[in-house]
Amino acid sequence: MTRSASGPAQALPPPPGGAAAPPVPPALALLVAVFAVSWSGPLVRFTDAPALAVAAWRLLLSTAFIAVVLLLRRERLPRLAGRDWMLALAAGVFLAAHFWSWIASLDYTTISSSVVLVRTQPVFVALLSGVFLGEAASRRQWFGILVAVGGATVIAW
Repeated sequence: MTRSASGPAQALPPPPGGAAAPPVPPALALLVAVFAVSWSGPLVRFTDAPALAVAAWRLLLSTAFIAVVLLLRRERLPRLAGRDWMLALAAGVFLAAHFWSWIASLDYTTISSSVVLVRTQPVFVALLSGVFLGEAASRRQWFGILVAVGGATVIAW
């Protein structure tokens, strides 16, 4: 199901010929993604470039990678309404601000401290989604958040 910010959820059409096996095994994709994300802190720390330049290149390269994947898949992309484009633009600006501030933080603290601070993100999402969206986190979700943040803290310690 997809959900447009300007309308209700819409079902995506099934893939032609039924459900096909993914081109890359999901476990392999997950392993590569975890490996890549795990190295981001140390690699950023080793660079001499300003934080803004590192963040810009990181986002430009990831956008180019996604564009290539989309072109190779040759799938028709859904059309977005004007409000959806504005929300996507705002999300991009916030993502850029996140990367810039996180990369800059590595000049002021250790990688492990910075990663633990970033991993408090679910706490803020749970709190702010209750305030702005009226979606309060359940006890089970709070327990999961506590386990995740606690685990990141233990690993960083």
